[in-house]
Amino acid sequence: MSKALQLTDSLKAAEAAVKNLVHPASIQWENGKWQVILSFYRDLEQIPGRPEFIEISNGFHAAKAIKELQGVTFFCYLVESEYRELKEKKKKKIA
Repeated sequence: MSKALQLTDSLKAAEAAVKNLVHPASIQWENGKWQVILSFYRDLEQIPGRPEFIEISNGFHAAKAIKELQGVTFFCYLVESEYRELKEKKKKKIA
């Protein structure tokens, strides 16, 4: 029983640490990897590294912005206007 309590305490501490940095919509363990779905792109900006953008078409979101850090995937969904704005900013940086 004490190992189960240690496990739940560790999971709660991890949740608190994530919430201290970003606003997660979901934290999940999938196919042997942690995934943190973020509520906002500004949260993804708190994670080091360059984002990868994957265009999607699900009727509401235009893209998914992703960063990986030490085997943990952080991502958020972008509506068309957000995605377009980020693409424009990227073009200006390159120019």
